[in-house]
Amino acid sequence: LPNYMMLSRTWEDEEVAFQDMTQVDRRTTSKRGYSKITQACRLVFEKNVEYIWVDTCCIDKSSSAELTEGIYYVFQWCQKATKTFSYKRRFPGCR
Repeated sequence: LPNYMMLSRTWEDEEVAFQDMTQVDRRTTSKRGYSKITQACRLVFEKNVEYIWVDTCCIDKSSSAELTEGIYYVFQWCQKATKTFSYKRRFPGCR
């Protein structure tokens, strides 16, 4: 396997889905989840890693079989990643 980093986080409103990545347009780039992906890509670039795996847009949730398989293998993807990092969302009023 090539070196890759993995961005793992919960699926929330305005996450970029697999279908969004098939044709990136203004609707996709305006989603809050898109900025998380671009920030993660910058980090991957800084670490000289060629690939990133992002659970929300690498698993096709419209296919129940792929969703089940994707969730099943997430732990293995984490184990094999060069680095795994998660996105921490700050809530208003929390420090």
